[in-house]
Amino acid sequence: MLTRVWRSALDDLRASPVLALCALVVSTAPMVYADLYMDDMASFRLGSLISIAMIPFQIAIIARGLARRDLIPADRPATSFFPRFFGQSLLAGLGFLLGVAFLIVPGILLMLRWAVSGPALIARDCGVMDSLRTSWAMTKGHMAFILGVHGPVIATLLGAFTTFVFLPTDFLGTMVSETLLSLTLLIAWYLQPALYAALNERDEKPA
Repeated sequence: MLTRVWRSALDDLRASPVLALCALVVSTAPMVYADLYMDDMASFRLGSLISIAMIPFQIAIIARGLARRDLIPADRPATSFFPRFFGQSLLAGLGFLLGVAFLIVPGILLMLRWAVSGPALIARDCGVMDSLRTSWAMTKGHMAFILGVHGPVIATLLGAFTTFVFLPTDFLGTMVSETLLSLTLLIAWYLQPALYAALNERDEKPA
């Protein structure tokens, strides 16, 4: 099942290479510039703006993945989800940061329990809190499976943070670090519809 989810996510990636490349460039290039030429506060402000600018990419990637699995109509307008995704990102990000502050493990736990909140919001056309509750309910009892799916993502994220510490802060080192960080985010987004479909399928199977 783990390999099936990853194969399905990679099929989504191969089906939309231009979208993935645009998302990678928009996420990476400004942050490389910020790391090299801006002070910390200016870099933080730019990073916040980039996070907001990436929401349409996240919505498009997840919506396309759900449509390819016939979980939503292919012509459903994605722009209507932006305000709710923005609110969801704020709540989930705050929960993750608070969790990380308490010895890291709670932050990872929240990340895994809310792993399909984005697909839930689009597929069920629900509100922010309902999407988080839906994800919490869908992931219950499947934590080992979800952790297995996200294992490579977590490893890539740790690798990205490691490069920030050990690579030189020149153009090449910064490019490698920021690219790895953006790839982690991108892979996680492509995994979400595949994981949502897999959990849906598990829940629909008779006991």
